[in-house]
Parts: sequence; structure tokens; C-alpha cells
Amino acid sequence: MKLKKSTIICRVIFTVLVVLVIGFIFSQSLLPATESSAESGRVIKFLNGILESIGIPPFITQHLARKAAHFIEFGVLGFCLCAMINSYTAKTVISGLSALGGTALVAVIDESLQLISDGRSFQVSDILLDTLGGFTFIFILTVVIFIARKKKEAKNNE
Repeated sequence: MKLKKSTIICRVIFTVLVVLVIGFIFSQSLLPATESSAESGRVIKFLNGILESIGIPPFITQHLARKAAHFIEFGVLGFCLCAMINSYTAKTVISGLSALGGTALVAVIDESLQLISDGRSFQVSDILLDTLGGFTFIFILTVVIFIARKKKEAKNNE
């Protein structure tokens, strides 16, 4: 069976994105605590500056920024993994569950990498938050794919 060009392109794009996102996540975990905190501080200053400029009191703390970063990074990873796997199979639930397992595995490896980074530690709560971020983005993508396929089926049956 010959694959459509769009399927091949989708597979390549999402595979590259998965590799890049995992590389980014791991590179952040390998930063020493001082560098990681300094980087978070710059992001917090930037975001709070935006809030102040639009008249909202700044409320972003180090804790909030770091937890949001975990959630979003792993949400993006879950989304990309799900899209990549989905490009290989039409089974949406299988794609979602496989992507969730992959996201959880990367979360465990990510936290383990922090054990070798100066001043960093392994946090089970971060693994749970990472996996929740992945689950949330995977769930959204799975629902969108499911709805799109149902609409396509309905259109084809008309």
C-alpha cells in the first residue's frame, strides 16, 4: 500500500518534534539548580512585566512558573507523541494510551536525570504533574481527532 505524501510529511514532522521536545526537556533537567532558577527568574520577570503593563498585579511566582512549565512541556510532548503515533495507526484510543505511556516514561527519565544535576532532586509530584500535562493535551487531541473522523465518516456516507 502506497502512503499519501501528506501522511509521510506528518510522520516526519511529528517525529522530529517529539525528538526536539524530549531534547529540550532533558536539557532543562540537566541544568544545575542555580542556572535553572536564574532562567525561571527571567521568565517570571518577563511575564510579570506583561501583566503589569496591562494593569494586572503580578502574581507569577517561582513555584507557579516551574509547575506551569512542567505541565506545558509535557503537554506539548504528549500532543506530539499522540499525533506521531496517530499518523501510524487509525486507532485513536491506542494512539492516546501509547502517547500517555511514552509521556510518563519520559517524565520518569527526566526526573532521574535531575539526580545527576547539581542542586536538583527527583520529585514524584513532578512526574505526576508531567503526566497530567501530557494526559490533558492528549485528551484534547484525541477528542478533536475522534470528532474529525466522525464528521468525515458522516460526509462520506451522504
